[in-house]
Amino acid sequence: MEQLAEQLLDDANKRFIQKDDLLIACLETMTEDQLYEMAIKHGYIKTEVEPDDYITPDPDMSTPEKIIDAVLARYGE
Repeated sequence: MEQLAEQLLDDANKRFIQKDDLLIACLETMTEDQLYEMAIKHGYIKTEVEPDDYITPDPDMSTPEKIIDAVLARYGE
């Protein structure tokens, strides 16, 4: 981690600055590429589909029900 990043994180941990404020500032100033790389590095998004990611939706379910079912399958109930 870069020296400035370490200092900001340390300041946030010591509550000299609010973590939410730091997060918002980072998200507002980071480029899309930086956000994408960070999200992949920390596992916030996947770049590959894993076999467990596939679900077979019930054909009798409405579209909103299918969406809810898919979200619950990914993130849990």
